[in-house]
Amino acid sequence: MKKFYVATIAMAILASTSALAQTVATQPAARPTAPAATVPRPAPAVASTPAAPRPATAAAPTVQPSAPAVTSNVVIVNMEYVLRMSDAGRDMSTKLQNIARAMSAELQPEATAIDAERTRLLATPASQLQTPQYAQQEEALGRRMQLFEQKRQYAAAELQATREAALDKFQTAISPVVQALVTSRNALLVLDASTVTYYVPGVDATGDLTIRLNAVVRTIDVVRTQPRDEAGAIVPRPGTAAPAAAPAAGAPLPRQPAAAPAPRP
Repeated sequence: MKKFYVATIAMAILASTSALAQTVATQPAARPTAPAATVPRPAPAVASTPAAPRPATAAAPTVQPSAPAVTSNVVIVNMEYVLRMSDAGRDMSTKLQNIARAMSAELQPEATAIDAERTRLLATPASQLQTPQYAQQEEALGRRMQLFEQKRQYAAAELQATREAALDKFQTAISPVVQALVTSRNALLVLDASTVTYYVPGVDATGDLTIRLNAVVRTIDVVRTQPRDEAGAIVPRPGTAAPAAAPAAGAPLPRQPAAAPAPRP
């Protein structure tokens, strides 16, 4: 059976999970042209995001059964409701929120350190701006910021890959339940409620589908999934490239040029 309402479920997942912390400048701090006292304080390296709601500890919400069915070849289902109210959908959304929160926590220490270094460099007295030490620190900060931006973009891609993998598992779980629902109602077509302007309550099988799904599937396995490139290969994490090979132990050091003989008196 083809995937059921892929776009609808994907949109619901995106709406139900928290976003990663974002907005890290990718350029090194500009050299101030005025004394340090007049340099404005930079904005935080990472924009704060509201904390995602913690998993509910109360009893699961009560699912209202569908209205008495009427004879129809068409069945209407509100997939946003199924995802939000079903045990499997709520479990999947909670796990995605936890993964997004963990990714943001992993990035935060480096973002805070970069912001502190930017602030320190921007407070450098004008008399020290042309020193080699300042230039080296500025260049090092620029490289550090660029690497962090790569890590942030990778985390966003990893979260998207994780969502898509979870969506595939949800699709696999719900497809036979939808098929059984269609068979029980002698229907030929299933439409999402968001695509229909009007329908009578008797063709709405949202409650029945949610109850059926709760009876057979209560959880969805959600694990962090690394993104892949167009060829299907896993994209390596930034900063994990193998370092250049060091000289073998005991290898001779490069010979220094011989000193010119001193001139005779």
